[in-house]
Amino acid sequence: AARRHRAPGPALAQSSQGGDASSEATRGSGAGQAAREPRAARARRYAQERDRAARAREDPARDDAERVWRAKFSAVTEREVRAAMSRLGKPSQAEAAAVDARQEMDLKVGVAFTRLLTRAL
Repeated sequence: AARRHRAPGPALAQSSQGGDASSEATRGSGAGQAAREPRAARARRYAQERDRAARAREDPARDDAERVWRAKFSAVTEREVRAAMSRLGKPSQAEAAAVDARQEMDLKVGVAFTRLLTRAL
């Protein structure tokens, strides 16, 4: 890999004026290390994102499940909703099944009640 030629920094310029060249050059290389740090951090983040994406392709539901939280509240008031948002929890399969059952029962009872009212009129 070809390396770019950099002009000597202040530390190297001072060393040509009679200072201790080895210690000056060592101090000057610290700036180069700091410049590489963000690149290393970007590489780590890229690797983490690549690994996360690979896991999501293996099991798409796992990625979604890690991001889903449930808020439980009984009334749609600001106080209840704020309280529920402050105590979020992971969803439960049993609770989700119970909600589905209640919705289905509400629908069936509602249809039957509507028919009864329609025939009565």
